[in-house]
Amino acid sequence: MPNFVTKYLRAKNLREALLPVPVPEGEEVPQPVLSKEVKNVLVLVDVTDLTWKDIRSKAMELFIRRSITGQVVYIYPAKVDKKTILTTPPDQTITMADISRFGKPVTDKIPLITGQKPDVLINLVQETSFLMEYIVRVSGARFKIGRQEFDPVAYDMILKDADGEPLSPMESFCAIIEYLDKMKWKVL
Repeated sequence: MPNFVTKYLRAKNLREALLPVPVPEGEEVPQPVLSKEVKNVLVLVDVTDLTWKDIRSKAMELFIRRSITGQVVYIYPAKVDKKTILTTPPDQTITMADISRFGKPVTDKIPLITGQKPDVLINLVQETSFLMEYIVRVSGARFKIGRQEFDPVAYDMILKDADGEPLSPMESFCAIIEYLDKMKWKVL
């Protein structure tokens, strides 16, 4: 199938996933809040990076120390065949096999992740594949932090690497936590 057809179908499926859910009759439309204390965090980690276990440990410590609910989701930016053995929990690991070539989730893992409404989504994955764009754009997170921007803008905050001095995912995570500490863990 030609590449332009794949791109068109991916864009169409992403637009459909982003359509607002109608508010049932009788329910109030949620009003915007000026700032809200962070109570729930979702962290996306690339398992091809060797520091993913350290990031998971640091995130879990952070969740306990801050008394917030948090989850670490593992991203394996490739298709997994039967010979590949992942060391992460299968129900918390998203691979390229979880989304079709045309941009529709084929397992229930992506809808479970994107259906959550965390206060903060922290994406430490450097990869800018369609899988990552889909997860970030469809996520119901209040405040989205990432390392690579999509076109058009998908994040509220981008952590860019300095020229010649790329940050590791662990350094990026620590910088994001430092920034959230300065914000006193409140987001719009």
